[in-house]
Amino acid sequence: MATCRIETPETEASDTAAFDGSDESDSFTGSAVTLDVHLEEVAQTAAAFADSLEFPPPIQASLVWAARLHDIGKADPRWQEAITGGDTAELAADGVLLAKSPLDARPGQRPFPPVRHESLSVAMAESDSGIRETAEQAGADWDLVLHLIGSHHGYGRPLPGTLTDPNSRRVEYRVGGCDMACNTADLGGGRFAFECVDRFEALAGRYG
Repeated sequence: MATCRIETPETEASDTAAFDGSDESDSFTGSAVTLDVHLEEVAQTAAAFADSLEFPPPIQASLVWAARLHDIGKADPRWQEAITGGDTAELAADGVLLAKSPLDARPGQRPFPPVRHESLSVAMAESDSGIRETAEQAGADWDLVLHLIGSHHGYGRPLPGTLTDPNSRRVEYRVGGCDMACNTADLGGGRFAFECVDRFEALAGRYG
């Protein structure tokens, strides 16, 4: 499997909420931010913080890669519908995915999917070995990357905030040359949750 080639996206607007710690409800910001811009700017912010705190290189790399992948689950069409109030036609025509909602969004017109986006992000990141290879070549601890992705809203310590999806969807997102995808049905049944618990236990033993 080839590694992924990461390029910094050209941006017309900066995501000032790159590290606001918000949950889905605060995705209605009134200022549209595309998903690729959000991911890259959070990665840049994480890199700056980790460097200023003089974390060991593997921790720095893990933080950057977790930031770069933390919201890829927002590619779920239902999540996009929720933050745009169901008005996704123009965005779809342009091939645009959002991380934060536009000014004219209509909150509450569509529900968020039952599978939380951070859990879906973990499953999608696991789906392509190329993205793992790229992260590990940069020095990242892949288990730590996955844990940070899954816990960035407070879940996954150790149990993820994942529910069975009665209307499962296949969700896809491309980073560099790597195509990540997951059917949301794969997060039900307990296997995903058990893997998160095992990963948490292993990381606790590794890092304390």
